[in-house]
Amino acid sequence: NAKNFPESRSLLDSFTFLVIDGADVSVFSDKQRAALNEWLENGGIIFVGGGAQGAAGYSYFSKWTGLTAGAPYEAADVSPELMSYLSYSGAPTGASAMLCAIEGDALPILGREGTPLIYLLNAGNGLIFETTFSLSDKPLSAFLEKASFFQRLVLLACNTAYMNIVSNMGNYYG
Repeated sequence: NAKNFPESRSLLDSFTFLVIDGADVSVFSDKQRAALNEWLENGGIIFVGGGAQGAAGYSYFSKWTGLTAGAPYEAADVSPELMSYLSYSGAPTGASAMLCAIEGDALPILGREGTPLIYLLNAGNGLIFETTFSLSDKPLSAFLEKASFFQRLVLLACNTAYMNIVSNMGNYYG
């Protein structure tokens, strides 16, 4: 939330990636937004969730992505597509998911029968993953945690970014 979000890039540098789901970044202070922009454009990785609250997060990042959120709608379980893409062998959730309609010209990295599920876009040297589904709604959020969703997605979609994360881990433990 805006109250606890860092105001300096140096504090943000301690995060491997950020997840923004249902949060309106435009309400952050000027310092917070400047820190976020600098962190992102200098190699940060952000996951922006969709679903019923997609419009809240998408709007701020549209300056980089060109994507805007449309109306939310209920769709069939998305976990089978995620499982296939991530090479995860667990059980699907079996639950429907709220998706956010997307407007823009970007091509998704994962979709289902013409319905986009995940986009990957650049922001300077940083990366923005935008999902049409919420990253925090249950039962999908529990599935994502079990499937190591964020780590697997970065590894599969952009191996170089993943290797940079791993090589910088020594800075925390060494």
